[in-house]
Amino acid sequence: MSIQAEDEHPFISPHDRTGFQPRHIMFDINGGLVPLPNGGNVTIWRYVGFAQFVSLLETQCLHFSRPDQFSDPFEGTVPRRLFEKLAKKYRDSNSVLGKCPTFSHDMFAMLTCVSCWHVSDHESDAMWKLYCKSGDGIAIRSSYKRLDECFNNNRSLQIDVGMVKYINFEEENLDDEEGFSTVFIKRNHFEHERELRAIVYPVSDDDDEEIVDLDAPTGSAFPTGRDIPVNLDTLIESVYVSPFGQGTFLSLVQSVVKRYGQKFPIYHSEMAKLPPAARKV
Repeated sequence: MSIQAEDEHPFISPHDRTGFQPRHIMFDINGGLVPLPNGGNVTIWRYVGFAQFVSLLETQCLHFSRPDQFSDPFEGTVPRRLFEKLAKKYRDSNSVLGKCPTFSHDMFAMLTCVSCWHVSDHESDAMWKLYCKSGDGIAIRSSYKRLDECFNNNRSLQIDVGMVKYINFEEENLDDEEGFSTVFIKRNHFEHERELRAIVYPVSDDDDEEIVDLDAPTGSAFPTGRDIPVNLDTLIESVYVSPFGQGTFLSLVQSVVKRYGQKFPIYHSEMAKLPPAARKV
């Protein structure tokens, strides 16, 4: 797997690592590029519970989770054929790779945290039911451009943004050139998610500086999540309230958003509308 440089392909625009600037990633998996739909001019959604939404307003931070915290046990892991290739490559090695051939991939996955977004021009019934079953859900409407531009500067972390590549984990034959390929691939059983990911991981401008202290306690060396400062005015285009919520939930959300001084539009889900014949004239 390789990443093409900016001048090699128009869809990729890597920034330097001196600030908290997103890079726009597309992976070349056996020659197959994964471009953003419409050249990046896309609407994205994040479905969250009410408590998580209030936390976003309170902290003005977007939460990123380590891949192994998700329910899918394949998150951040290498596909079967790549695992076998690495095991054969390092079987006689006296290094840590001899005992754990996927060490570099595993290490990157442990250092990386992820924010997941659904790409769609409209709300999704499936996403509401998957992530907001209780009726107190919120759908944050944004765009690729807004997500790209919302992050505040942070010199010690790098953000990459890209589409997830859905593959057959048993049959896909990947190269092992890039350890962080695994955080942008998922089993093809999840294709319905149409996922765009922002990932964050530590970097250093000093080549002699350790990115991670392996002697540090596990929790501090490999945090299970990171809260990344964002500009909410830039990130959030509008908010939609769950179609399964009580009638008073919309006014509650409006009140809370006003209390935090935010001015983005708040709508009741389009899915809550009645059929035309059932509406009051």
